[in-house]
Amino acid sequence: MESFSGTIKDLSPLGMGVVDHPEGRVFFVAGTWPGDQGVFEIESREKKYGFARLIELQTPSPDREPNPCVHFGFQKGQCGNCAWLGIKYDKQLEQKQKTVEYLLKRNLPIEGEFLASHVVKPIWPSEKVFSYRNRAQLKTDGDKIGYVSPNTKVLAPIVDCLVLTDKNRKTLAELQSQLPKSQWKPRRPYLWSQMEIDEEVTAANFVLNQKIPFRQANSEQNERMKSWLGEKLAPLEQKQTVLELFCGAGNFTEIISDAGFEKIIASEMDPRAVARLAGRKLSGVSAMAADLFYPRNWPDILKAAQEAKTLVLDPPREGFKGIEEFVVQLPKLERIFYISCDASRFFHEAKLLKEKGWKLKEVQPVDQFPHTPHVELLAFFQKD
Repeated sequence: MESFSGTIKDLSPLGMGVVDHPEGRVFFVAGTWPGDQGVFEIESREKKYGFARLIELQTPSPDREPNPCVHFGFQKGQCGNCAWLGIKYDKQLEQKQKTVEYLLKRNLPIEGEFLASHVVKPIWPSEKVFSYRNRAQLKTDGDKIGYVSPNTKVLAPIVDCLVLTDKNRKTLAELQSQLPKSQWKPRRPYLWSQMEIDEEVTAANFVLNQKIPFRQANSEQNERMKSWLGEKLAPLEQKQTVLELFCGAGNFTEIISDAGFEKIIASEMDPRAVARLAGRKLSGVSAMAADLFYPRNWPDILKAAQEAKTLVLDPPREGFKGIEEFVVQLPKLERIFYISCDASRFFHEAKLLKEKGWKLKEVQPVDQFPHTPHVELLAFFQKD
């Protein structure tokens, strides 16, 4: 494989280091940081860019600090899922803030500079930088437990995970103590079995290959996010309909209900989550199961929500494709509160909403996942 020397000059919006090849092509390198000098091995090339990996760090960035994880790395069989581990936390936050502002300017160029300085708020740091993650999606082949090495089909075995909460680390240790376990071997053609855990799962009640309901992974940040939504809803007239999409089991539905709205239509694609939400018997809430990624499933929700003035949504990483076409079918809609877990997708949809007459009023970045490029967004749109 061809290698070359260089210095990381910047980070991409996806959090990968950017280094210039001597011949002029740009390469992206996972797990690197501006100021890193080293030797890079080319993995793949496109017309104007390529991907490489760091094989020798000759001079580390001044933003680096000792890396406490023995499993960290970007070779096959190593866990590089916390790509920014070993970078000073304040520098991680600076980069996430910079990424959000860059994506806004790129997608809303005419007013981007103004919005970046007046609409994007300072990022909320995580209260904990370790022991914060209340859920995890692990893999096992019956002989080892771990995560999948990024961009491979290779299992990276782990004995511990520093970002998991203490309770989840204990569960992981207890599951590890059961290895090897033939009952956990994957069925063909699968390479591994799924092991999903959260703070309600113990080694005693764990079920292999059972998907657990979604929850926000950082409990402290989730409480701040719910408070933000509660504060936004508090001044609004209670005698109105609120539509909530991708509501899960009611994480934010509870906040909407507590605000006292007369009618809340909450929609989620997972029937199990809808059943759990219905069982909570929150005031004013009607729960509906619908997979909104298919427009053919929109009519029932739209019919029920024709009077809605407020929309709250918390979609998965792929966002809500077609949101701009969905909202134009709600004639009385005045405001949108959008909780996003993918900044690139969010600003693409913000551009589409702007073209339909929606104005982006506020973006609050939230650091849910320290040591990763991931950034959560809380956003408020208002109809022009």
